Amino acid sequence: MFQRAIYTIIKHDGVASLQKGLVPALWFQLVVNGVRLGIYQHADDYGLLRDDMNNTKFINSLFFGSLAGMVGAFFGSPLQLVKTQLMSYSSEKIAVGTQHAHSGMTYAIMKIYRKNGLSGLFRGAHGMMIRNSIGSASQIASFSMSKEWMDNNNLFQQSKYLSAFIAGNIGAIMKTVTLTPMDVIMTRLYNQAVDANGRGLLYSGILDCARKITKTEGLLAFYKGIGPSYLRQAPHSVLLLGPKTAGNMTRTRKDGVLRDVTDMAMGGISAMFATLFTNPIEVVKTRLQLQGELAARGKHAVFYRNVPHGLFVIGRAEGLLALQSGLPAMLGFQFCLNTFRLGVYRISERRGLITGGDGRVSVVGGAVAAGLGGTLGSIAGTPFFLVKTRLQAQAAKAIAVGHQHTHSGTFNALIDIYRREGVKGIFRGVYPQIPRGAVGSSSQMVSFAYAKQWLLDRDICATSPLLLSFLGANLGGIVMTFCLNPFDVMATRLSNQPVDSNNKGTLYRGMSDCFLKMLRSEGAGAFYKGVGANYLRLGPHTVLLLVCWDQLKILEEFLRS
Repeated sequence: MFQRAIYTIIKHDGVASLQKGLVPALWFQLVVNGVRLGIYQHADDYGLLRDDMNNTKFINSLFFGSLAGMVGAFFGSPLQLVKTQLMSYSSEKIAVGTQHAHSGMTYAIMKIYRKNGLSGLFRGAHGMMIRNSIGSASQIASFSMSKEWMDNNNLFQQSKYLSAFIAGNIGAIMKTVTLTPMDVIMTRLYNQAVDANGRGLLYSGILDCARKITKTEGLLAFYKGIGPSYLRQAPHSVLLLGPKTAGNMTRTRKDGVLRDVTDMAMGGISAMFATLFTNPIEVVKTRLQLQGELAARGKHAVFYRNVPHGLFVIGRAEGLLALQSGLPAMLGFQFCLNTFRLGVYRISERRGLITGGDGRVSVVGGAVAAGLGGTLGSIAGTPFFLVKTRLQAQAAKAIAVGHQHTHSGTFNALIDIYRREGVKGIFRGVYPQIPRGAVGSSSQMVSFAYAKQWLLDRDICATSPLLLSFLGANLGGIVMTFCLNPFDVMATRLSNQPVDSNNKGTLYRGMSDCFLKMLRSEGAGAFYKGVGANYLRLGPHTVLLLVCWDQLKILEEFLRS
């Protein structure tokens, strides 16, 4: 029984074990439902799901629900694999299935990748696609049709939430009944032991698994766990699909959650696009900021005189590819940072939270929204900034500056830091990241908005949105560089410093200590080390970022109209 299983797990493994695999489960749900609901919503937006009377076409709903679930499952398959293996691991007395001793999600992903490669991470992906295709089609189609039937027959009109709740439960029942057989098969396939070639020892594939279960356990085995499956699917379906339609969001999408998600994604994508071009200057900037660390002016070797010289020296000593050191980590940092800061700013702007009656952006409101978004983004991106700094500081011995870490790549660095220093180590340097993100974001976004408005008021570039964005972004880059650089230098120093056996920094105790030591040993000018490189990066980066962001907003508005 479900209750007995909970009691047994708590008794032997503790209450916390009921949340095993929570992190990959959260990421899996984010990936799968972000993709599948996004595809389904866009199909509805383009009129592919409804007839002339605005009623849902059942076959079309099934098809796009199935397609959306299949695509989402493919991208989420590695997370489902890790989630299954983490959840199945238990104490010896109550262990079932193969026991995989992973210490966490990231460790599990790296372990599987090292042992079996990409094919190992996507083991069972085809089965997962079938599973989610069936589950998504049955859930979304039954939810939409039952909700529409109740609306058309004036049932529960006094409460949209009640009709959404009932429709959500119907969707959960249909999904549970259709999904459970494939769910059982996928759980078995994911959790089985593998040989040296990454092949399953118990089942060779979906059909082999289905045949063996039928032969040895009978047909009812395909509905093992159907009770807890429904008890999970019911609230999950209600919470996932209910709020989306309770306020008639399917037909009035202007301020829907999906649009908010789109706004946030546009910010992250724009930043990644800009980073591809500006990362080489970020490498030079990092080394300029570490050059002469805690040494008085004139008392240290100068390997990098300025940006052009730095680019030349690195290219000559380490090769051109070294100019893209830490690119994956930098892409991750920029995505996290700008997903929040541009997303929060855009959502606040669109909802009228930072604009007055005349449509102009308020200085205070714009600064608060951008600062909040920058803070959240900086916290989320801190692990990537830490790794980016260390990877970009790694250099040939002849031109090395700062402490030299020996990481072989982004994921290797994250795993290595987590193993030695734990979560606290992954978020080393988060404190200067908070003011860095808040100050940099608020100064950039407010100056960008005001520069565009100032130009428009004087009828400058009014007919050229691209040129308008370009000029506004240049001013935003200048203001941001001036405000950001001191915090950027401190964040770089704190992220790159070595640590002792207790995982404490050997050079600085924290942001205040770093500030005082730099001021005493290097002078106030040290806080603007690399300011030229910073602007040469932030200038084009801001232009590419904000111009791309503006164009994506224009494209989004066009597609919605």
